[in-house]
Amino acid sequence: MIKRILLFIALVAVVGTTFPGKAAAERCITGRVTALTATSISVYDRETTVTFSLDNRTRYTKWITKRPWQQSIQLRPWEPDLGQLVVVHSRHDDDSFARWVQVATDND
Repeated sequence: MIKRILLFIALVAVVGTTFPGKAAAERCITGRVTALTATSISVYDRETTVTFSLDNRTRYTKWITKRPWQQSIQLRPWEPDLGQLVVVHSRHDDDSFARWVQVATDND
């Protein structure tokens, strides 16, 4: 009986240490661009506006929603515009900075 309890405790300890202390889930916001500057982007998402900071580590790609699926996803940082549909993925280490911005260029 004691061996089973010790085995169970050891198993729980091993499983508990294999998972990270903080979940690595990122914050993704989908919505329309309401404000855009060189250092920030504001997105209207379900009744609230969320603002992310931008820097040289922020990447921009097209969010392909129509055919042809094989088209290039390259996008320059100055191409997003007010009112466009975007998905902003936050960084894992800091929720206030945008890691990746996907812009729906074919959906007006």
